[in-house]
Amino acid sequence: MINKVSRRQQKISDLLDYRSVDLSVSNSCTNNCLFCANRPDGLAFQPDIKKIKAKMRQAVKQGFRIVEFSAMEPTRNPDIFRLAEFARKLGFSIVHIITNGQSLTDIQFARNLILSGVNKITVSLHSSDKKTEAILTRNKKSFDYKIKALKNLTALKKKYNFILEVTMVLTRYNIGHIPKIVLLCRYMGIRALNVYFPRIHGNAKINFKKVVPRFYLIKKNLIGVSRRLPDRVNINYIDIPPCIFPDNKERERVGIRLRKRIVRPSEKSEKLIQQNDDVRQVKIKGERCRDCFYFNECEGVFREYVDAYGWREFTPVQSS
Repeated sequence: MINKVSRRQQKISDLLDYRSVDLSVSNSCTNNCLFCANRPDGLAFQPDIKKIKAKMRQAVKQGFRIVEFSAMEPTRNPDIFRLAEFARKLGFSIVHIITNGQSLTDIQFARNLILSGVNKITVSLHSSDKKTEAILTRNKKSFDYKIKALKNLTALKKKYNFILEVTMVLTRYNIGHIPKIVLLCRYMGIRALNVYFPRIHGNAKINFKKVVPRFYLIKKNLIGVSRRLPDRVNINYIDIPPCIFPDNKERERVGIRLRKRIVRPSEKSEKLIQQNDDVRQVKIKGERCRDCFYFNECEGVFREYVDAYGWREFTPVQSS
């Protein structure tokens, strides 16, 4: 058991050292998700390409090797191809775009992203049906757009070498959708699904009671999931503590956040500001957590959730 813990802790250490810079490159999005942490305020200004490039140069000098283009919808920035090309020339090993997929329904647009240097694309898909996706994104066509984008990307993977993943944000509406989304990923040849607990900020904070799921309901819906799902799809759970999972196989899927630096415009000016995305600053642990096998590596629970519901849902894990 000591060797197992040591290997896991080494993996965590390696991930934390592999730092990522997250660049907010767009101030608009075609969706308005109920759980979006960037709305309702969003970004006041469209980020300037020269300033974004300057931040990328600075990040490379400071040892960052992953760049993510996000918030709000990066493909709506008219300079996105130039930014991706510049990132690869600077030496970023991973140029990552997180997208709602709408622009990628145009296969030529998707191809141009890859040719410009993007080698990792994550498409957000939050449900297994049109109705739920429309409720969550407040866009009636969003499900069709995402499926079309994923079909285009899986077709392009036959010719180009890039990483394709799907991201899902858990809500009260879609807790039971994980198995069907995993099967959809398998059918399309997508090997990774990232399942996030919502960050309680922006729209998620406004719609807290309506959107943010209770952890006991997550636990109930995860019982037996690992035994029913195909191993070909790697599931990573983020911002969900290990104690919520009903068995060890599920706990091993708990993802560790990369050490990330977020760069986005100030809300009051075009000046770019930096923030360290260390979730431990917005999460807490309770006294009973000290008795848990995963105490040292667990990131804790979002403070706003504990303020609303307390600690009764969390039971320390006695051993791995």
